[in-house]
Amino acid sequence: MNDDYQEVNVKQLIIRQVIMIFLVEGSIYTCSNMFHQLVNVLTGYNIASIWNKVGLVITILSGILVIILKSKKSLHDIVSHTLVVDIKSEDYKNMLLSIEKEK
Repeated sequence: MNDDYQEVNVKQLIIRQVIMIFLVEGSIYTCSNMFHQLVNVLTGYNIASIWNKVGLVITILSGILVIILKSKKSLHDIVSHTLVVDIKSEDYKNMLLSIEKEK
C-alpha cells in the first residue's frame, strides 16, 4: 500500500524492492551478497566488503527507525512512500471505509 492506502505502482515497487531492499539494505540477504560478489568479479575491485558493511549499517538504521518512529516505517518504506498493513486489522478496515465514504 502507499501512504494513502492505495495500491502501489510499479515505480514504488521498484524503488522499494530493488533499489532500497536489494541494493541498499540488502547486506543481510543472500541474493544481494551474490550480486555484490558478481560486481567484484566484473569490475575487478573488492567493493563487496565495503558494500556489505555500509549496507549493514543502513539496515540497522532502518531497523532503528521502525522502533523509534510513530509510523513504524523502515527506510525503504519512507523512501518509496509505502507502508505495510495487516489487512485483517480493524485499523485497516476502518481506513478503507473512510476512503470509500469520501468517494
